[in-house]
This record gives sequence, C-alpha cells and structure tokens, in this order.
Amino acid sequence: MKTWYGIFNCIALGMLLIMISIFYVQMNTMQTEYDTNRLNQVISYAGEAAFMETLNVGDINLNYTDMSNVVLNPTYCLDVFEEMVCLNYGMATSLENKQYIEECIPSALLAANDGYYITLLSEVDTSVDEVIGEEYGFKWSVKLPYTVTHTTTNPATNVMTNDAISVRLNSEKWIKASKATPGSTLSLTYGDSYSDESVKGILTRKIVQRNINSTLTNALARNIDLVSSIRGDVNYNIYLPASQTSSGINDITGPSLIILLQGADFSAQAKVEEAVISGLRAVRKVHVVGFTDIDGKKRYCYEGQLPEELRGTIESFFNSVEEAARCGYLPSYTYITNKIEL
Repeated sequence: MKTWYGIFNCIALGMLLIMISIFYVQMNTMQTEYDTNRLNQVISYAGEAAFMETLNVGDINLNYTDMSNVVLNPTYCLDVFEEMVCLNYGMATSLENKQYIEECIPSALLAANDGYYITLLSEVDTSVDEVIGEEYGFKWSVKLPYTVTHTTTNPATNVMTNDAISVRLNSEKWIKASKATPGSTLSLTYGDSYSDESVKGILTRKIVQRNINSTLTNALARNIDLVSSIRGDVNYNIYLPASQTSSGINDITGPSLIILLQGADFSAQAKVEEAVISGLRAVRKVHVVGFTDIDGKKRYCYEGQLPEELRGTIESFFNSVEEAARCGYLPSYTYITNKIEL
C-alpha cells in the first residue's frame, strides 16, 4: 500500500510541477505581450508628438485646408520623439537617455511638399562619456528635392542631355532645369500643370507618385545601410520593398513623418528585434458647412457634398455636426449622403 501511495504522490507532484510551469510560461507570455503593446503605443504617441512639432512652425496665416501650403520643420522633431519615449517609460529626459534611444533609431524621414529631409549620422561631441571624437548623433539633412530625370537627344548633333524636373507632392507645379548644350548655362523653366508643353507626356500623376515613393524608399534603404556600417556590429532587420514594385513603401500623398525603431530593450520584456515604424501624415480636414437651402432653411452637410450651384450660399464652417446643430443648422438629408469630393 505504501508503494502505491508513493507512486500517487510522485504523479501528483509531477502534475503540480507541470501546472506551475504552464502558469509561469503563460504569465511570461502575457507580460511580453503587454510590454510589446505598450511599446507600440509609446512609439505611436511619440511619433504623433514629433510630427505635431514639425507643424508648429511657419506662418500661422497659411490656409491649411490647402495641403500644398503645409510647412514642415524637422529641427526639434527627433528631440521631441526621444523625450516622449523617456516620459512614457518614467525615465529622466537626460542627454544620456535620449542618446540611448537615438541609438535604437536606424533612420527617420520627413517628407514635405517640395522635398524631403532624412537623418544623417554625423560625428558630434556630446560630452556624455567625456570622449572627444568618435561620437555620433543624428542631424537632419538639407531639404532634398523630388526629381524626375528625362533624357533628350538633339537630332542634329545626336548629343544626349539629361533634364532634371523638380516635382511636388500635392500639386502639379514643377521646375525644369536644362541645358541647350553640355557646356551652356543652366536654364530654369517653371510650370503649374503637367499639361504644359515643356513636360507634356513626361510628367503624369502616376509617374510622379511612383518616382517620389521610389525616391523615399531608396533613401531610407541607403541610409539604414550607412548607419549600420558606422555603428559597427549593429544589424537592422528591416525590409523595404524592392524598387521594381509598383509603389515601394505605402503611397505618400502628403506631408509625412517616418521613424524606424529597433532593439528597444528599455521596454522591459518587449525586446523588439524587428523594426517598429511610426508613420504619420497630414491630411486635409473635411469641415462641416452651414448654408441656406433652396427652401430658405439653414442646413448643413460635409464640405464637398454640396453641389457647385449652392456653394455660394455657404455661410459658416464648423469642426463637427454637433457644432453646426448648436448654431441652429439642420442636417441636409438631400446632400449629406453624397460622396465627399474635394
């Protein structure tokens, strides 16, 4: 009988150990998932704060309902991102902590309407380790233009010349730089439409969009390789689509910020080996418009839903339908179901 008691006790003890092991594995998995989700949220909030900082500059009288007027300044962008990450993890916003977070960033890019900025890893003197030289930190590049290159051949001389055309994200404005002959003076031609004679057949919305996305994808890929070589044994596991794909990274159709983060071991068990991307872009805000309808009553609908012939009757712009209702406007069931066309 004692033998059977011993066998049952061993089986019970084994089952207890299995249950305890499963419990700890589940607790560890749950903690890792929690820390990972927290890291994703921190990156999202920090990226949003950094992007808002780029917008808080320039002429406050600009009409930001026109996306071609949005102005971005990257000066304090990364600094705000690093401070927000520090604050979310209860770390002091010291130079050492911000530098450590920056070392987890392989690259960042800010796409404006008429060009883009990208982080360049440059030698700086941070005085953190009391070492002079061999310290590196990010600095933003000068604004680099979006360009489309077009090759032409002179039929008389059979000489080939390359024309560079600067394009924009949110409009069809362009600047063409060309030379009549290889040794001649550079001339600039300006235009406001892709249908202009100088660029007709060369520029289309699809060609420009593909070219801009390809430019930004290649810029990020080259910069990541360069940063990896400077930082030594750091290997960034970041995949960007090949240049032969139709669009490369997700289409960038407006002012945007992209920040890549990898190896964030300051986030408890959420040691991220793959890259976390914070990406934001500015979009045009769709307002609610108050107008006088044909029957003489005050009604509202969304901007872009109102027919062309009634747009002259718009009296007010509102941020929400609630705000329009408080001002005495009724919903226009005739137009509020229409497709918004801006």
